Amino acid sequence: MSNRFSKEEIESALHASTWVEKRLFIEHVEELLMDEDEPISNIEVESCLPVLNNFISDENKNLVQRSMKILEALCQNIEKDALNNISSIFHNVFQCINDSRSNIREQSIRTINSLVSKSRVFHLTQCISEAANNFSYEGKFELISLLLTHLDDFTDGDFENVFNFIIHCYEDKNMTIKNKSQEFFKNDQFLTYLQNNFEKLSPSHKKILSTFLEKKLTSQNEALNNSLHIVSHNEPSKKPKEVIYLNTSAFLRKQRQSELKESDGMFLITDVSTFVPFMRRLSLDIRDVFDDEVSDLLLSQQSSYRVFAVDRLREIFESSIKNFENSVDIILRWCSIQFLGFQLNVSQASLNLLIDMFGQCSEKFVLTSKEVKTIMPIILWCTATESEAFKYLMTHLRKYSKEKDFNESLLMSLSLDHLAIITHVFDELKASTNLQSVEGQLKELCVEGKPVISAECNKLLNRLMPLSPRKAQHIKDPVSRLQDYITIIKGSPCDGDDSRNIFGFILDTLEKSPTDVREVRYLLYCLHSFLSEPLFINEINLDDFVRLISALCEFSTTCPVEFMDALLSIGFVVVSIHSNVSIFETLIDFIGRNYETQTRRSFAFQTFTVGIQLISVSQNQTELSQLRAFVKSSMSQFPAKDDLRGILCRTLLSEIVSLEKQQDFEAEMCRTIEEKLLMTTNNNNNLSEIDANMHSISAMATNDDLFEFLGILSRLTRQETRNDAIRELLSFEEKYPSEKIVDIIVKLSPLLGKNIENMKNRYAKQSNSRPSSRNSNRGDDNDLNRSIGSRYSRASPRASPRHTPSVHNSAKKNMSARPSPKSSTAKVRYTGGNW
Repeated sequence: MSNRFSKEEIESALHASTWVEKRLFIEHVEELLMDEDEPISNIEVESCLPVLNNFISDENKNLVQRSMKILEALCQNIEKDALNNISSIFHNVFQCINDSRSNIREQSIRTINSLVSKSRVFHLTQCISEAANNFSYEGKFELISLLLTHLDDFTDGDFENVFNFIIHCYEDKNMTIKNKSQEFFKNDQFLTYLQNNFEKLSPSHKKILSTFLEKKLTSQNEALNNSLHIVSHNEPSKKPKEVIYLNTSAFLRKQRQSELKESDGMFLITDVSTFVPFMRRLSLDIRDVFDDEVSDLLLSQQSSYRVFAVDRLREIFESSIKNFENSVDIILRWCSIQFLGFQLNVSQASLNLLIDMFGQCSEKFVLTSKEVKTIMPIILWCTATESEAFKYLMTHLRKYSKEKDFNESLLMSLSLDHLAIITHVFDELKASTNLQSVEGQLKELCVEGKPVISAECNKLLNRLMPLSPRKAQHIKDPVSRLQDYITIIKGSPCDGDDSRNIFGFILDTLEKSPTDVREVRYLLYCLHSFLSEPLFINEINLDDFVRLISALCEFSTTCPVEFMDALLSIGFVVVSIHSNVSIFETLIDFIGRNYETQTRRSFAFQTFTVGIQLISVSQNQTELSQLRAFVKSSMSQFPAKDDLRGILCRTLLSEIVSLEKQQDFEAEMCRTIEEKLLMTTNNNNNLSEIDANMHSISAMATNDDLFEFLGILSRLTRQETRNDAIRELLSFEEKYPSEKIVDIIVKLSPLLGKNIENMKNRYAKQSNSRPSSRNSNRGDDNDLNRSIGSRYSRASPRASPRHTPSVHNSAKKNMSARPSPKSSTAKVRYTGGNW
């Protein structure tokens, strides 16, 4: 193979003075390296090496970087020890380790590693013995790391070449270089060389290095003793940890609080100018508490050194958790800076350090207000923008801080104006048990905050705000107040405050468990009217309804018997509005607390049963999944077959499973029946021997029947049109009596089968008995028990008869859930226990 580098080209490149001329040669070499059909030969490599070696010492950094990159690639195409004049190449590349640019230093390290792989490490150590002591801080650090990589390949000659450099680094004033050089003294091969040549050292070096030899001898003796001890007693010896003491205490931590500001963490994110004074104060505190070695590592500009600092901190804190507790203000501030930095390794190491140390703190340990408020905005920022791992740290902050400080720090972080942070803030506040501590700030945010913040603050305030003016105790005649509220409800309600005032008064009165029959009657009537008004209901949140259902359960234990049906009707309305996990949990909890007095006819049991029948009306797939999880958890707690709670949970689970299957059944039902009808139509057409006109008319009639049937199926899938669709289906079946359409539908959807069977029974009763108009002329306001029961106690059309609650007159009435115009304007007269 001929040499593709001519002598003229080589000579021209060696004497080139411009970047353009040198770049042309570089590009030629790169083309040869990329030629897969004719790879670069050893002769060509030998030809271009002098030019590349010359380029590496050039002042143009781009030329230097590309030349070393090419040299690294050339090492992959040659055999070991095939390079001539390797010492000169090592020397020039070695000098680049001391370059001021980090990319040049990194490329030089990679190139030297490639050169060492094709030669010997001796060429590297020889360069170190000549010029390494004059390297810069960065160059020394890179060089130590490089040597540690090849330490296993060292010979005694190599150790001799680098020995003075290692001693020089160990005596360096820079703690990072000194700490890095100590890695050599952990290598047994180096310590052996040191021990063999100890007498050749100067007295000053002997004094310094004797410590490492003593440690080696001590460790060897301990290892020998431990091995003997294991053989003798089969028990490993345990050496207690040596406690490392920091220059801090609980008193000093308290004194440092005066230098902190609650807004420090916030301004670190929003105001760049605060970084310098923050770091100045932090650096002073670090140097007060930690020794110079750890302080230099903590305050280093290099991320790798700060990772070493985290390891050192972990060692210090694990020796005594008091070290962490008494310096937590410094550590939180230092970690905050790392969280906001771009070095992921330092941020992750700092995060793990905090989480681990908080997990070891004593139960009496408490963070101060300033400490929490400094780091909270930064944690929220990192949680929203970087990693959910910070949520674990948030959990520890909540545990080791006062609820008031924690909540205030959350609200303060809203000024970051980040939607994800706002979401995290209110998620945390919803879990708070002491919102009263920030009630004033929530009210201010309701007025001054953005719409999304105002809405969330209003929801939190609704949990705090008394649901009534709390004047119920001072009213001599609560019946008159209830009558006034009934008038407001039946008027034109438009004020949200009226809603909360009325609901609050009702709830207050209900929680007092009144026994006066007249007061109970108006109380239930007012509550029923309130729940019938959508404008009022929309102003009441789920937590209020949970409290209402709890109050109704308590009231049911003392409610007069004549009002139980009305009370059950109100429970029906509540679960028709909210039939979710919170309501079911409240009912199960009440049954558990009053288990000895509860039966299947009790209010809680009946309301739970009605709620089961209504879950299909409003629940989506997510809510059904939540209910399923709740049921499974509850069933594991109440495994007994006769336990009322277990019975309810098993019934609810059965209903959930049925609802989930029904969706699949309905889709399959439509497909199967349509296919069956088409097959039937085709068979009939094949068997029919009629003329073309009659055949066309029959086909049109069949198509009309098909479209009619598909419309019936569509209406069957909707709750509001299901009863009418069942009647149409029964009539449609009469056209095709031999096809047994209803039987097919019942097989595909057993839940629909219950409704169809109920409809057939109703038709049978109507044909056997004459309807009575006995109650047609009776006023709705003569018997409110009957009225309420007729409106709200009718079971869901899907429900089986055994699930229907025992509500008065429920089987005889079929009225709307909304009050009629007549009943909504009629006066109420008390007539001996009736409404």
